[in-house]
Amino acid sequence: MGYSIWLYFQGQTSRELETAISSLARRFSTPKFEPHLTLVGDIDLEIGAVKALAARFAALDIPMYLPVCGVDFSDRFFMALYLAVEIPPDFQNRREQVASVVNPGSYKLDDPHVSLLYGAPDRSDLVDAQRALAREFDGKFLEVCDVGIVHSSKTIPISDWKRVASVG
Repeated sequence: MGYSIWLYFQGQTSRELETAISSLARRFSTPKFEPHLTLVGDIDLEIGAVKALAARFAALDIPMYLPVCGVDFSDRFFMALYLAVEIPPDFQNRREQVASVVNPGSYKLDDPHVSLLYGAPDRSDLVDAQRALAREFDGKFLEVCDVGIVHSSKTIPISDWKRVASVG
């Protein structure tokens, strides 16, 4: 087991995010991964149950565009460098509902974001990357295409992550 429900991007957005992720992975010798926004991650349920949870997102109007609110970095491995984004309130409410089903009472959701770099690079090295990415992404809108289920978790090697279903 070990699944996540992701929001995927399309078109120019997908290409720009892929380019940024690849460039940063080379620069910092960190893992490369597919561009996404994790709606809910580390779901330890059977795939049928995960599909039912993902269908709750597909029942909403999937937002076509998400505004980028800034570029930031953190000490967290999966959020080393990321785009802070805004998602519609109904999507955030649904994230909270689904997370409470996945792990009642103890699941903490990250603020909506799109990671561009995983790992633990030196913070001083991230400042220049953050500035460059802010010039490229601040104020942009990310074009969304669909919701997917990915075989992934913090315990599965990133190289083994793979999309197993589309929803909606």
